[in-house]
Amino acid sequence: MDILNFTKKYTSNLFKQDLLAAFAAAAWIFPLALALGANSPFGTLAGIIGGIVACLFGANKSNKILTPNLAIFLILFYAATELGIQSAMLSAILAGVLLILFSMFNINRKFPRISPIFIGAISFAVAIILCIIQVNFYFGIGVPQGHAIFTLAAYKSFGFHANWRGVLFGTITLVIMITYPIKFKKLSKKFPEAFVSLIITAILNFLLLNPDSTHTVIDEIGKVSTCFNSSISKILFTSIKTESILSVFIYAFAIFSVYLVEILAREKKPSDIRNSLILNGVNSVASTLLSGIPTSNTRRSNGATRLTNLYAAIFMVLFILAFYPFLSRVPTATLAVIIIVVGWKSPSYKSMRKVFCSPKYKIAKIIIMLLIIIVSVIWNIAYVICVLSAITFINGVIKGFINTRKS
Repeated sequence: MDILNFTKKYTSNLFKQDLLAAFAAAAWIFPLALALGANSPFGTLAGIIGGIVACLFGANKSNKILTPNLAIFLILFYAATELGIQSAMLSAILAGVLLILFSMFNINRKFPRISPIFIGAISFAVAIILCIIQVNFYFGIGVPQGHAIFTLAAYKSFGFHANWRGVLFGTITLVIMITYPIKFKKLSKKFPEAFVSLIITAILNFLLLNPDSTHTVIDEIGKVSTCFNSSISKILFTSIKTESILSVFIYAFAIFSVYLVEILAREKKPSDIRNSLILNGVNSVASTLLSGIPTSNTRRSNGATRLTNLYAAIFMVLFILAFYPFLSRVPTATLAVIIIVVGWKSPSYKSMRKVFCSPKYKIAKIIIMLLIIIVSVIWNIAYVICVLSAITFINGVIKGFINTRKS
């Protein structure tokens, strides 16, 4: 009966609104998901699969849609380069299980929340680290993938010998990503800048500048594949070393912390928090087992109903089919710049302005934030996230104990 009532209420105008919103959402998700998969150890399709699964599960509200999360991607990137693909995969699954288990508790907005200074520092650190790593693809240097500090050291030993023809595609992307949303504000909401950049640079490379793939002079995606393996027995037993188990749990807790912080920031009611925990937990497990990179960011969509998420997943599949003939010819420099620009747009500059507008402890706040950023770049950002989460939780427990004693 509910389906019949919904069918009667679901008019052609609602369908059109959902369809347009789904296209805009998928057009924003597709290039970033493609970039995260291609310019990483996970493989081209891993990012796309993660994006499709996230769209299918949908967000907790009808006007929201799940999108790639750069912090979670970076944690998985570090886990993959340090422990291997299967260990990174297991970390994502464990994080999802932790979210589902955590949903059983009555969590509300009074739960210990991480400081805005910590959140701002981590978001800036993520942008800086991704910039350091993706510069390798932007300039076509060809250094081995690894932690930010190792990548910087590799630049010194390898030498900064850029592929300037490849840089051309990255620079075109950079110009479009910055100027297009400013000059064409309304149009960019329907056709996002990353999608336009992907189409223009792919056409330039495929049809005009490098039509012969066997004699191309720039770095391209190449063979479309995924390095994830969804065999549960292989994940749990054959590929995980005993000495890596502690590190796997640390990475899992870091991913779990990112999920939790974002859920508590956007949800108000305990029921919404619980639903989001379950939704993101199942999404993280399912996406990883299906050989995708899990994601959790939410982006506002103009859809009228939850069907927007389903339509977005369908558009993602259609984009793959449409792009597939020349998907392997997409320049890696284009994808690198997409990640870099999105990374620098991710931090909440308004929130940081509010934090630092207050004269109270202003210098101390700046010093703490800079220290967290520097340590995150030099050390391992997953470990930093775990430490900050532990500090926040312990501080919350102590405050709760003191308030209980006073009352």
